[in-house]
Amino acid sequence: MQQLTTRQKTGLIFGLYFFCFLVLLCGLFFTSSRLAMVYQIRKDLTLEVGEISNEYLSLEGTFLTFSKDETGETLRDHLFNDNVSAVIYNRYGNPVKDFGPFSQNNPQLLTMIKKALETEKPSLTTLKTNNQTFVTVVTLLKNKGQTFGAIVLGKPVDDLYQVGQLTMLVLIVVGGVSLMGSFGLGYLLSGWAMAPISRMSKVVNRIDLDKLDQRVEVKGNEKDEVVVLAKRFNQMLERLTLMAQKQKDFVANASHELKTPLTKAILSLDLLGEKSPKNKAETERIKADLFALNDLLEQLLFLSKASKLDRIMIKQVNMKVIVQVVMDKYRKELGNKNLKCRLKIPEDLVVNMTSKHLEIVLSNLISNAIKYSPAEKTITIKGYKKEERVFLEISDQGIGIKKADIKHIFERFFRTNEGRKVNKGNGLGLAIVKQVCDLYKVKLEVFSRLSGGTKFVMEFS
Repeated sequence: MQQLTTRQKTGLIFGLYFFCFLVLLCGLFFTSSRLAMVYQIRKDLTLEVGEISNEYLSLEGTFLTFSKDETGETLRDHLFNDNVSAVIYNRYGNPVKDFGPFSQNNPQLLTMIKKALETEKPSLTTLKTNNQTFVTVVTLLKNKGQTFGAIVLGKPVDDLYQVGQLTMLVLIVVGGVSLMGSFGLGYLLSGWAMAPISRMSKVVNRIDLDKLDQRVEVKGNEKDEVVVLAKRFNQMLERLTLMAQKQKDFVANASHELKTPLTKAILSLDLLGEKSPKNKAETERIKADLFALNDLLEQLLFLSKASKLDRIMIKQVNMKVIVQVVMDKYRKELGNKNLKCRLKIPEDLVVNMTSKHLEIVLSNLISNAIKYSPAEKTITIKGYKKEERVFLEISDQGIGIKKADIKHIFERFFRTNEGRKVNKGNGLGLAIVKQVCDLYKVKLEVFSRLSGGTKFVMEFS
């Protein structure tokens, strides 16, 4: 059951409830019809006794005699036409005559007659003889209040039982089909009932910190639990949107306010280095830290602002031109580590993205490839077009990433243990890359293994 979805469980429960109801209904029908059938047969046999004693039996002295009715029909013909078997006994319990498959000396019949004569009470029972089942009635024959004999009448019920069994078989088949049908119906109805929750789930999948404008639209009775849940969910999203906006405003304002004193501090250090050549090395180290802090502030400002895309600013840019601009920016770093760069991009390969955003993405990916590649290795940048889509691959022969860490590398401030050992950083570069790619609906994939290099693949629509 744990592996079933809620919709499947609902359909199964609906089907089982319907099946149990159908089984109960069939059981009641079968039992009541059988009881009614036996009751009717016994009632008919009781009336048959009265008819026989009045029209076909008479008492002459102490002897039983048989006669015909007004139409000339004998008792044997009458019983045959009514499909009834009979045995008639005298007041001493001795058989006088039998009709049909009943045997005069049947031990069970003799016991029934003896008991009826002793107790002076008729009896009703079911008797099986000659591979047939009969509903039987034992009745005393009386004249002027005196018992002069007894009669056993029986009617076969095997055919009726077979009809009942066939009916039960049909009901079982219908029940099985109904079970499958009710499961399908329950599955469809539960799907209809849970459609708002499915829509809510899709909205949840689309939501992240920069996409809190999604809302769930559910119509219906305001007191309905699903409608109430949707409203509460939308209210929660509104609160999250407000808090996220406050957070972004705080980061943006704080970063902006920090940049001015930071710039002044860097300029002051420049002046201090010129006036005091002896302290120049120390001031350069402080400046490097301040530039790193400035870079962090720039990245935080970018993350706080890059949540909406201005479609007017988007235009086609040449991929190779932007890659070469970025490569020129890192020419010194490449030379310091004696890294080779293989560039395989067609001259006419273009993508729909602003040149600024494309440069930010490529700068972060290429700078990471340089930082985490050992000396004298190769970085490959390959661009191509396939099925009307543009692909860009940036691969290195660096330290690689653990499989468990790959799903976290786009999180803000996340850094791998191996990355910390090789290079200082703040863990925002790949978060910026992911945010820009999401902004332009660019599919971004990572392929890496520890000590085996890393490859980033971007698919532009």
